Amino acid sequence: MKKTGILLIFFLFLFGCNSTPTNHTTSQSTIEDIDSSEVFFNSDLFFNISDTYDPFIYVEEAIVIEKLYINKIEKDISHLHFESHYIYFNQNLLKALEPGLLEVYVLTNLGYIQIDLELVDNNQPYIITDKNVTYIYNEDVKFLIETFGKGISSISADGNIDEDSYHFEGNQLLIKHDYINQKISDNPERTNIIIIITINYNNNTFISFLNIIIED
Repeated sequence: MKKTGILLIFFLFLFGCNSTPTNHTTSQSTIEDIDSSEVFFNSDLFFNISDTYDPFIYVEEAIVIEKLYINKIEKDISHLHFESHYIYFNQNLLKALEPGLLEVYVLTNLGYIQIDLELVDNNQPYIITDKNVTYIYNEDVKFLIETFGKGISSISADGNIDEDSYHFEGNQLLIKHDYINQKISDNPERTNIIIIITINYNNNTFISFLNIIIED
């Protein structure tokens, strides 16, 4: 029995010494396809990797961010910041990704937010945020626009809009709530307001249409 015990200990020791070390590398968490019934909000986001700001999307509801997935791979939620109906994306996260169309899901306490993210690498003016924004009563509507320092050449609407009705600074355009409220008062059946902006850049004129959605 003593010899058997000694041999057993010897073989266990030999096996342990020659076994392959355990690999402790943790792989990134992924998700499977998400059912559309789990998505409560959709949005678009456009970002140029040469830009130097944090792009954002607008969300009508108050939310708590729980997880972030880009092309089904989980990313640290510290790259996101939610404040006053806006989810801000850390620009450094986006710049580390390959340009193209990306599928983004943000898991919140209300369900998933689905974002169609387009990353580009060019120097033409464009609208960064979603062009369709739902109006919240008595809150200014915000759009983010990349003009590469050229500013907005002109702004108009489906009806007159004067300089006191909006404010553009840096790359942020604010449509003031007083203007929107007046439009609603003039026509209570109105369901949206179209804002038209033009940008002159390198002898070209870029025209974009922004849609402010008015709900009951």
